[in-house]
Amino acid sequence: MIEKEKSIEYWNTVSKQWKKMVYNTDKPALIFPSSQLRQEIVLNEIRMNVNKDAKILDIGCADGSLIIQLLKEGYNNVKGIDNSPKMIQEACLQLKKNDFNRDDIFFVGDADNYYTDEKFDVVIAMGLIEYVFDLDDFFGLVYNLLNKNGIAYIESKNKLFNLFSANDYTINTENKEQLIRELDEIKYLSPKKVEDVVYETYKGIGLQLKEINEDKKEDYERYPFNLPQYSPKELINYFKNKQLSPKKIIYYHCHPFPPRYNNGCIGLFNDLSLLMQPLGYTPVGALICSAYVMVIKNE
Repeated sequence: MIEKEKSIEYWNTVSKQWKKMVYNTDKPALIFPSSQLRQEIVLNEIRMNVNKDAKILDIGCADGSLIIQLLKEGYNNVKGIDNSPKMIQEACLQLKKNDFNRDDIFFVGDADNYYTDEKFDVVIAMGLIEYVFDLDDFFGLVYNLLNKNGIAYIESKNKLFNLFSANDYTINTENKEQLIRELDEIKYLSPKKVEDVVYETYKGIGLQLKEINEDKKEDYERYPFNLPQYSPKELINYFKNKQLSPKKIIYYHCHPFPPRYNNGCIGLFNDLSLLMQPLGYTPVGALICSAYVMVIKNE
């Protein structure tokens, strides 16, 4: 279990570095833009499925980038909470830099003891569930926060990826046979078929292989803790009795080859990974992607 005080201390420390660590605007090939990619996945889902007057809550909002982008696109009834005071300070600073002079959007709050009478049409939790103490309680919170027919976007590290990764997770994974069976059982949650995207995806990879440009990766302060993983079925088991239903899974952070072999060609690895993202919308993503966003509905 993650030590909460240690976690908050870490996020307070890196709050000013966060954009460069995970949004990758300076050297796109050398750091994989995981947060940027999962944010775009959620933004696209909201654009397609959520009205502009919807009430939206981002739990674990970090520096507020997702909420600020929603504001730019006309979603004005939004709110973000994070248990790192420094992250909330950064979010408020970024809000003002983007000419939104409001003090009713970002607040310090912890998913493990968050109480409110407010109801929301959308609840977002990116990079959060690995830090909560009790997933049963967390999904109870999600259910209580959502209006009828509300939608939650929940992100998790993908335990199914261990079948592919060829690292210590693969060696130590228990119940491998059960995970293999799950690959077939949850393929209905992928929004696209393999045959619809595979040709164009690998055509793009072939073109990229002709232009290899490697450079040195910039180092940032590393995570001081190990984070748990959940397979899609494990996550579903936590909320299936709370009137919450899985509607879609979008996998992301595709791996063109096992991660232990990428140190010699980081730029190529990350470029190819981004080109492979269309496969994350198919069942193939369950095996080759290290994380996913699950779309959940309160019915």
